[in-house]
Amino acid sequence: MSLLDVVYMESTGQHHAELWLVMDYMPSNLRAIIYDHNRRPTVGAIKFYVQEIAAGLGYLHRKGIHHGDLKPENVLVGQNNDIKIADFGLSEEVTNNPSSRRVFCSLNYRAPEILFRTNRRTVAADVWSLGVIVTEFLAGNVPWNSDQPLVVMEKILNYTGCEGEVFPGAEALPGVFEGDDSMSEGDPPPPGVVRFEPRRAVQLPLRYDLYTCKD
Repeated sequence: MSLLDVVYMESTGQHHAELWLVMDYMPSNLRAIIYDHNRRPTVGAIKFYVQEIAAGLGYLHRKGIHHGDLKPENVLVGQNNDIKIADFGLSEEVTNNPSSRRVFCSLNYRAPEILFRTNRRTVAADVWSLGVIVTEFLAGNVPWNSDQPLVVMEKILNYTGCEGEVFPGAEALPGVFEGDDSMSEGDPPPPGVVRFEPRRAVQLPLRYDLYTCKD
């Protein structure tokens, strides 16, 4: 796989039991640029970075690959401000089969269908992550900064609304209503998490397994 916007492995080597990977030298990453308070990126620079990331994602998606962990730390920046998408540890081939993956890092960049514990993930989840990065660029922080899954879910629902009249078309999200159906209709919603929404939507946070791995 080779593209200017995707990190390239130049060579490999082995020393005793150690495997060495020789990759592009990229001295920084996008997070360092976003949070450089001494030199905020201009709108033109933001457009450039977003265009480059989108080009890299487009290449991966055309190859049938879902990156799965797009965040500023995984977008490397070179000495000439060129960017490369890196860290494919959570990447998957895009297929029609349900995913068996149970570990999802980078909570603040997860798409709703992943937060809602679906077993179908598409390249649309990468596009959601890119949208969060754009917001982070412009606002100087992620729109829902938390290390608690339920808090992130509540904030997303406050932005988008829930399935029903306030969120028409939610059923089009990939597999959003698939998953654990063991919960009974009598189970109460978590206090203060979702208010004044259809019961079907309130059930969604309760399906989440509350597992959060470390970035």
